[in-house]
Amino acid sequence: MQICQIDPYVRRPYTDRQNGAISDGGKLVEIKINEGESFEAFLRRFTKRVQQEAVIAEARRRKHFEAPSALRKKRAAAKRRKSLKATLKNM
Repeated sequence: MQICQIDPYVRRPYTDRQNGAISDGGKLVEIKINEGESFEAFLRRFTKRVQQEAVIAEARRRKHFEAPSALRKKRAAAKRRKSLKATLKNM
């Protein structure tokens, strides 16, 4: 049985040398290859799990630092757009 883990910050697979878990604060996806499972099936399960846990989205979000004030402005603008869209829909 082989353990494959992806570090979203480095973007390359690695395996732990001691116990299969590295606690560097990043999200890790751990999938075990089943007996007799094809690589394509394993890859499908792995990509589905990565999407479910939003690993790539989190890595993209953290790629560049955004100041808290910029985040607040971005959220406020999204609220305004959503409110405007709802108002136009009800007309």
